Amino acid sequence: MLACDTERGRTLHVYYDQGASLSRAEDALHVHADTVVQRTDRVAQLLGPD
Repeated sequence: MLACDTERGRTLHVYYDQGASLSRAEDALHVHADTVVQRTDRVAQLLGPD
């Protein structure tokens, strides 16, 4: 679980560093866009509603 959380945290950090650009984040992380979406969606679920 810790490794998974670390990847999500890294994904979120890179996503925002790339100006919240999905395509730039996937390039920087060397993963498919769907992976970025799944990871950021999971972070949103963990944090709960606004």
